[in-house]
Amino acid sequence: MGETGFCLKDATERSVERAAAGGSRIAFFSSSVVGVAVTLLQLYNAITLKTFWPFFTAIATLLLLAMPQFILLVAAGEDKAHSLNSLRA
Repeated sequence: MGETGFCLKDATERSVERAAAGGSRIAFFSSSVVGVAVTLLQLYNAITLKTFWPFFTAIATLLLLAMPQFILLVAAGEDKAHSLNSLRA
């Protein structure tokens, strides 16, 4: 296909890259579900409750979800650097 077209090879390469970077479908989709729930809670708060705790809970939840993703990202980068250094030695 052309440069802008979608092909199965591109999807497979992205899947391999995601796996090599330490990502997983379960982590991605569970984070997505929690993110949507948090957003709905914020909307509910803004429209009806007008209280602070749902907003604070949303911020804390998003931070807690971001921390493991960041750790996986850093750990995957260290693994790549370590494997590159062992190949050079």
